[in-house]
Amino acid sequence: MPRVSSQAQSGRDGEMKPERLPISVIFLTFNSESYIEASLRSVIGWAGELFVVDSGSTDNTLEIVKQYTENVVYHPFENYAQQRNWAQNHLHLSFDWVFHIDADERVTPELWKSLQTFFTSGKHRHIDGLMVARRVVFLGKWLRRGGMYPVYHHRIFRRDCGACEEKLYDQHFVVRGKTTVIDGDLIDLV
Repeated sequence: MPRVSSQAQSGRDGEMKPERLPISVIFLTFNSESYIEASLRSVIGWAGELFVVDSGSTDNTLEIVKQYTENVVYHPFENYAQQRNWAQNHLHLSFDWVFHIDADERVTPELWKSLQTFFTSGKHRHIDGLMVARRVVFLGKWLRRGGMYPVYHHRIFRRDCGACEEKLYDQHFVVRGKTTVIDGDLIDLV
């Protein structure tokens, strides 16, 4: 994975490319071939590093994933909380900040631009976690009403300040310390 730089890089055509941010992105997968590639593409240009924790896919998930990262590990699935916490505590992560993304989620360009501003401005020195709006898309339609948007979740945080609740259902990440909301959405295809 390319090293993290402090400035955006210029491409061959002079267009500015996003800088790599000091974030370790963790994906959980299991038979995710139909949507994992779009998820990986939404972070590949700016994430400091990508890790995929697979729980035994039998489709083409791993072939797709290996086109984007060599950081692929197998871990048997017990429940989401245990899988997420195992990943955060056992992977050899290079960065203090982690971003947990499901295989069917995508980061919007607005979110990565907000993350770029957050890190280049130095705000990350005084914050322990970020709350991200979850944009639920069901059968191709954005569910904006009925309390479905915006709903904020801790997904990006200092790894020593956060963990997933040990619940079997409807678990969330809990962050100790100062948190704030960041602009941009995490799209969730349900």
